Amino acid sequence: MSGNKHILFICTQNVFRSMSAEYLFKKYIEDQNISGFTADSAGTVAYDFESPYTQTLKRLRTKGISITYHKNKRVNHQLIEQADVIICMSEHHRTTLKNRYDCTCVLFNELAYGKTQDVFDDNETDYNNLTTFIYQTVDALEAGIPHIVNNLQQQ
Repeated sequence: MSGNKHILFICTQNVFRSMSAEYLFKKYIEDQNISGFTADSAGTVAYDFESPYTQTLKRLRTKGISITYHKNKRVNHQLIEQADVIICMSEHHRTTLKNRYDCTCVLFNELAYGKTQDVFDDNETDYNNLTTFIYQTVDALEAGIPHIVNNLQQQ
């Protein structure tokens, strides 16, 4: 692979799923000494008043990722044009980007596991405990990252 392949993770607010995937991806490639990739993340909506859940930051800290400042950002033409691969957390995100920017996207679980299955947000599924849900989601993203990197290296 020549040059860097720029990966863009997309969710709704860019304060939970795509943000976690971005930082988990960066940590994984750094820990594995893998070059040739850069990563970013954005949200389809990304309101200025939104910020990461404390539980998300806490879970990422247990994985050696300390995010002292993350300002969510809304996806735009520049981010889309810079991206070599756009990885969406849900089919809704993929459809939104296809309609808005006429771009090609892949789902996180599709690239990681070959399954067209969403990575659910806390408002998209039933859960009994927000902290447990966040921890499980971050852990699931972490588990998928090595598969994503391997599949991207094969492209």
